[in-house]
Amino acid sequence: MIKKLISIAILLVLAGGCGNSVKNTMSPGYNQSKPATVAIMPVIWNNPGEKEDDEIAFLFRKMTSNALLQKNYRTLALDAVDSKLKENRASGVNDSTDISADSFLYIRIKEWDKDRLSAYASLIMKASFELYSANGTRLWTAEYSTKEFDLSLDKKTIEYGVFGAYEPRVERFVEAVLSTLPQGEAPKKAEKTFFQWLP
Repeated sequence: MIKKLISIAILLVLAGGCGNSVKNTMSPGYNQSKPATVAIMPVIWNNPGEKEDDEIAFLFRKMTSNALLQKNYRTLALDAVDSKLKENRASGVNDSTDISADSFLYIRIKEWDKDRLSAYASLIMKASFELYSANGTRLWTAEYSTKEFDLSLDKKTIEYGVFGAYEPRVERFVEAVLSTLPQGEAPKKAEKTFFQWLP
């Protein structure tokens, strides 16, 4: 039994070592638009229904906001975006044109697949990111997928290791995706001027 588990572990490590790269496309319109302020829209699920969907969606948006700030982009507060969208829906408006941002980021979770066997657990994540200008021009897209797994005779250990702590996995995933987005322009510092009190 132990030899069989070791063989499976070696195969999984070899398979897991072949990580997918982030597929991305940059539009020529990106350099013309030079987006600076990003509204991160609510996450879209291809197959919604899991009990932790809201928690996972929040993590994706929060980690994306953090990563964008590190790349010199400004991001609107998530609750402000959600509040404005809710207000728009109540007024019968179905778009986001009146949100004060020059770009909009859409995240679609295409796959969130958990698998369990007696001594094995895995989680497959696949998501796409699309950045649009305020006038609807697509500026950048990226798609990425990862598979993480654990092998142990202790069922509770592997379940917690793979399914119990999503935050670091989502953070690594988002950082990999956003590494393909160009660095934003650093905010310009105000020039020092002297003797402004003179007439």
